[in-house]
Amino acid sequence: LFASTWATYLAFVLALASWLGHQQDREGRGSLLYLAVPLLLIWQPPYSSTVTGDTVLIQQLQLISAKFASRLLDLLGYIHFQPGTVLEIAGRNFGVAEACSGIQSFFAVLSVGAILVVLQKRPLVHALLLLGTSPFWAVLMNTIRITVIPIAHADFQFDLATGLPHELLGYLTMAMAVGLMISTDELMAGLLHFLPK
Repeated sequence: LFASTWATYLAFVLALASWLGHQQDREGRGSLLYLAVPLLLIWQPPYSSTVTGDTVLIQQLQLISAKFASRLLDLLGYIHFQPGTVLEIAGRNFGVAEACSGIQSFFAVLSVGAILVVLQKRPLVHALLLLGTSPFWAVLMNTIRITVIPIAHADFQFDLATGLPHELLGYLTMAMAVGLMISTDELMAGLLHFLPK
């Protein structure tokens, strides 16, 4: 416990998952293993003594979001410059901060996926596939969000980078990501229903 707290938590969750896997749901007569999914998502593996896994994830999501937004701006015909995690367009710089990098929406979408798994009592394969789509939806929605901000400035001189408009744009794209996650869950349920058991 004192030598390695992260390993202790992982061992506890795996032991609990093993016990839940052998328990039966009274209604569906299936395993209760799906209840361990939210607990497994809390566990953070170690990365190094000075850098956490969350820090590395934030930095990677900042770069990915900025690159995808830059490519989308290229496709839409907007002349801009992208040094690192900054988008320069129409005389203004738009930095991709931690809050805009996808980290918040990524964990929110991942949490929605875990809640769906528990509420819908999804089997393990369904749960893993569903949770595996959450980074894609989070990056897609953040790319759209980061792309809309400089376009609103360049075309309409409307500031979506700060204040209430920025917050509303964030909530809107988050709601879209959650909707896509729910749709993915339903699609997977339909497709996995036809697979042999």
